[in-house]
Amino acid sequence: MIEVELPDGSVAEFPDGTSPEQIQTILAQQFPRTSAAAVPAIPEPMGIPAPAAGPATAARTAGEQALLTAGDVARSYASGGTMGTSDELVARINELRGKGTYEQNLARERGKLAAVSPWIRVPGEAAGMMAATALVPGAMGPGVLRGAATGAAGGGLFGFGSGEGGLEERAKSAGFGAAAGGAGGAVGGLLSNLISPPASRSPALQALMREGITPTPGQVAGQGGMVGKTAQQVEEALTSVPLINQAVRAGKTRGMEEFNEAAINRAMAPTGKTASKIGYEGIKEANAAISKTWDDTLKGITVQWDDTLGQQVADVLADAQRSLTKRAYKKLMSEVSDLASQETMESTSTTGRHAYTIVDNLGKKAAEFQGSEKIYDKRLGAALGELREVFIDQIMRSAPPEKAAKLTELRKAYPEYLLIERAAGMKGAREGVFSPAQYNAAARALEPTKRKSYWARGQARGQDLARAATEVMGQNLPNSGTTDRAIIAALLGGPAVGATVDPLAGAAVTGGLLAGSLPYTPLLQRALAAGMATRPAGAPAAARAAERLGLGLGFGGASYTGS
Repeated sequence: MIEVELPDGSVAEFPDGTSPEQIQTILAQQFPRTSAAAVPAIPEPMGIPAPAAGPATAARTAGEQALLTAGDVARSYASGGTMGTSDELVARINELRGKGTYEQNLARERGKLAAVSPWIRVPGEAAGMMAATALVPGAMGPGVLRGAATGAAGGGLFGFGSGEGGLEERAKSAGFGAAAGGAGGAVGGLLSNLISPPASRSPALQALMREGITPTPGQVAGQGGMVGKTAQQVEEALTSVPLINQAVRAGKTRGMEEFNEAAINRAMAPTGKTASKIGYEGIKEANAAISKTWDDTLKGITVQWDDTLGQQVADVLADAQRSLTKRAYKKLMSEVSDLASQETMESTSTTGRHAYTIVDNLGKKAAEFQGSEKIYDKRLGAALGELREVFIDQIMRSAPPEKAAKLTELRKAYPEYLLIERAAGMKGAREGVFSPAQYNAAARALEPTKRKSYWARGQARGQDLARAATEVMGQNLPNSGTTDRAIIAALLGGPAVGATVDPLAGAAVTGGLLAGSLPYTPLLQRALAAGMATRPAGAPAAARAAERLGLGLGFGGASYTGS
């Protein structure tokens, strides 16, 4: 260490290798009223004159400089990581160790930090602040407001901690630091949102768009932040503005119709076809497609009535007898007798198509009884459903391998079909067009476990689509707008309109309203949704990098203003 006696008699220590010019600068900052002549001469380290430069000396000097640089980096990082309080912490520790007074130690530590080049100190302190901020839960993340708040908090703390003097001076330093940090954090958040908008990070929105469902611009924007929620509220307000309200409702209705198509397509997926209709006609179309695919696949298959089938049927009926009243069990046996004729049960085999007729009838009866509010009817329906599965198992065992895979897919279509059939028949559905809330209720009602355990875990069939649609599009079907259209027609076509409104002004207003309706045309609605919600796979990582870059620059500004 280089020791220099100060004018007040105390001794200041400087790291080996510190140049006389650097020491003079630091002493001048600490003792501004001391004349250059009064500043003590700076001795050579250890009192030994510097040797003449040579290869060995040059190499040693480079090594020493590397160590000094590493020390400067560590000191800067520690200053940022402690939000500007590392000098005070070290000064207090050295005082407790008996190495001078707190004031002497603080002056020495601040002198060391002041001697560090800004090219090292500023990025080092910024990196330290970033590391400290990352330890705070929720501090790092997307969003302009979050970035600004995090940057302002970190920059303000550093400014206060690194400030000198009393509370007033430190408050000023904190203000400068907060301004720099907040500005950098806000810029980082803005860049992050541009690279990867909140809509592109919404799992619910992404799930809907994968299903071919396009929400309105406001519904898409509403998936992220305060600004997005405000945009969604503005869209809701537009439903009260003439002309535009019809376009907004049309966009919402189109999205809800696509939701119905997606649900129907799930049931029709094994058939290789897609829905061309919704509502009652869509349900009929799905039923016909599923039945025809079963019929085509079972063509040429002979189903054996063997002992395995007989034992499985007997087991289901025995379980049902234990859980049902005598009256309900008698009713179950009557239904089974009606569905499977005596001739069928006494034969040793039947055609695949005939076997499917039994399966189809069992399914319809099971759904009918399970929809009842009576507990024993529900149990009876469950027993019929189990018998249906037993007969399907027998068909699968009888089918050749090349058809077994297709039959497995078709087997999955049945519960999906029950969902849309149940939802379309619920109270409030319009001509068989159902809302996310109705589809959700159907999913819960058809959840087969006694305690609805799959539902409780969010894993019930159809629950994923219902939850995503509810989160983005709302629970209910949009207003049809019939009343609004009548009011608008009356206003625009009334005899007093032409006499009271300037034709040019009326045309301008009408043109503006029509222009505001353009985002809700099918083509533009899809384009806007894709533009806000679709990004490359690497966008989230790039957005996080931009967010941290902005925050780091803000912290660097806080460091620079505090120097």
